[in-house]
Amino acid sequence: MAAILIAGADQAALETLAAEVAGEGHTVLTAQDGQTAYDVALAAQPDILFLEPNLPVLTGYETCSLIRGDPSFRPGLPVFILAGEDYDPVALRKCGVTGQFPKEHLVQELRDLLVKQLGAAAVPK
Repeated sequence: MAAILIAGADQAALETLAAEVAGEGHTVLTAQDGQTAYDVALAAQPDILFLEPNLPVLTGYETCSLIRGDPSFRPGLPVFILAGEDYDPVALRKCGVTGQFPKEHLVQELRDLLVKQLGAAAVPK
């Protein structure tokens, strides 16, 4: 299974997505600000990251830009911005995210994304 980092200041959204990811059998790593997300990602090298756009300390966009510029991370690491109505489409393009993922979503949408990004590693054994 995969290690998935979820960074969010919205505690309810963070806990909901973390429970969904854990329910799919994956290891969940969490952070509540962008600097911590970067530090955890650097140490743990997760398979996918989900970042809220308006994280404290470093925004989700800044965190993604740091990750994209750091050769310690594998090229093509999937980084998704958790998009509500608070995301900036221009910043989204500039920071190098893989895409956006809606904060409000169906569990099947999460499953589909994980399968697309992780392949066989997304399927519980």
